[in-house]
Amino acid sequence: MKKLIILIFTTTLFLPSVVAAADPPASPSAVKLDKAGIEAFATQFFEQKEVKEQLAGALLVIVKDGQVLLNKGYGYADIAAKRPVDADTTLFRLASVSKLFTAAGIMQLAEAGKVDLDKDVQTYLPDMKIPNTTGAPLTLKHLMTHTTGFDNADNVDSDKSYSLRNYLNDMMPTVVRKPGEVFRYDNFAFTLQG
Repeated sequence: MKKLIILIFTTTLFLPSVVAAADPPASPSAVKLDKAGIEAFATQFFEQKEVKEQLAGALLVIVKDGQVLLNKGYGYADIAAKRPVDADTTLFRLASVSKLFTAAGIMQLAEAGKVDLDKDVQTYLPDMKIPNTTGAPLTLKHLMTHTTGFDNADNVDSDKSYSLRNYLNDMMPTVVRKPGEVFRYDNFAFTLQG
């Protein structure tokens, strides 16, 4: 399943550059995507021997400017029953792959000048208090790279239902190590970015 998720995400990331390579755009930001080109690329990709050997099933959705350009299943949702992936009914668990989408959103905000990756995140969260005993600022860059220095990044009270704001306030860890110095896989950092 992990290989499947990585494959889907990698395909999604590289699709614009592959489509653009066939027909150079007028400017770097003007990649032309059309339904026929995307479907041809996806079909060719999923028909490759190496992909078929490693992939049970996948679902590829490409959306541009609010329009669905491709929504198609490949391979099997259930190998034993030979049940194919159905784009409208087959579900795949994304789990930590969603962190990549959160990071992409933060990078879009940074490109637009709405956030600074090196600025103290407390600036962007005036209604929340991030306890920090280090004296060093905690930045978006630290949140994105799992280097926050939080004492405990994965508090979950599974018996309680939370809004995002309440969860963040109730479960906020303390920064106890200088941000940027120690790597620790950090789900809370991505929740905080969201």
